[in-house]
Amino acid sequence: MEEDQTPSDDPADYYGCLRWRREVLAFRAERFALSAKVELGLERTVIAVKINDALLQLIDAIKASKEYQAFAREKERVKGYPELKERLDEFRWKNFELQNTEEDALEKTEQMEEEYQDIREHPVVSDFLSAELDFCRMMQAVYWELTESMDFE
Repeated sequence: MEEDQTPSDDPADYYGCLRWRREVLAFRAERFALSAKVELGLERTVIAVKINDALLQLIDAIKASKEYQAFAREKERVKGYPELKERLDEFRWKNFELQNTEEDALEKTEQMEEEYQDIREHPVVSDFLSAELDFCRMMQAVYWELTESMDFE
């Protein structure tokens, strides 16, 4: 670690990234609040600050969730196997591309499952993919609730 960085127990706080992220969010909120004060008035500035505070609380709640904790733990575990991690990242990228393609993906899915079957059966990879899926589903539920409660079409 760098000399000016203090250690953190949070597995996601790699070299102070959480503190840096919070500082960036606080700076953006401050900048937004200043522009809001000028353009929109004090009442909207207060609302912008409340939104930023709520966002920081949401981030803390997500990082405290068992889904995120398991994902962060398994992600660190995978890093202990560099060759396996490389193949896993390749699998995840191809899977992402496959899910976001317009063409019929059934044949490509079967081909990909066959190509990566060996790593998918590895316990470290299997545990990581399971934790990642749980975390992604939790985040989807958060996004869904935000969107639905705003009556956003």
